[in-house]
Amino acid sequence: MKIYPAIDIIDGKCVRLTRGEYDNVQKYNLDPLEVARTFQNDGAGMVHVVDLDGAKQGLPVNFDTISRIDVPKQVGGGIRTYNDAKMLLDSGAERIIMSTAAVDDTSLIQRIISDFGDNRIVISLDIKDGLIAIRGWRETSDISIEDFLQRMRLVGIRTLIVTDISRDGMLAGVNTDAVSQFLNKGFEIIVAGGVSSIDDIKQLRELGANGAIIGKALYEGTLTLKQALSC
Repeated sequence: MKIYPAIDIIDGKCVRLTRGEYDNVQKYNLDPLEVARTFQNDGAGMVHVVDLDGAKQGLPVNFDTISRIDVPKQVGGGIRTYNDAKMLLDSGAERIIMSTAAVDDTSLIQRIISDFGDNRIVISLDIKDGLIAIRGWRETSDISIEDFLQRMRLVGIRTLIVTDISRDGMLAGVNTDAVSQFLNKGFEIIVAGGVSSIDDIKQLRELGANGAIIGKALYEGTLTLKQALSC
């Protein structure tokens, strides 16, 4: 199981939201590049970078900041066109993360896979009150989760990030029951939302998750990256 330390960006600085609420933001006033290099020095194989301004506005906003991050990274937030996807992939992202576009336009996902390969794109499945959240988590989609999973299978998606928004930024632990329903569905599953202790990581590993994204716990010091990687 891989550990992905998270770097969420607003106005070029590291932040954390609570339950995805933009009016409930913790600003850390840290340079994302320096944070990424620290994570790499502590053993991270890849960092998880999200342009929160981009997710809200529907297009990459912090591109210059993100392109400076010179460590292996997966990047998401507002990537809803082919040109934006290509721009990020060409600028050094190992892979991109798409969410709203995967709900709105599966043909776009097919085109990206055709041109760049299925290892260069990850789909984020963000769950809010049992529904799929889109557009920076501010709306929900009418498509059922099962129908969405089937669409992703058909277009050739290999990896999903599953986020329980109710746990995100809460340091409240992982909803293992919710995670379990996505395992053994034909995807690699990376879990986000509530990962805040060694026990959370051990539970996810035992369930069979392929990865975990850790954010607020690292910034608040309740868990270190070295501790997370050690188990």
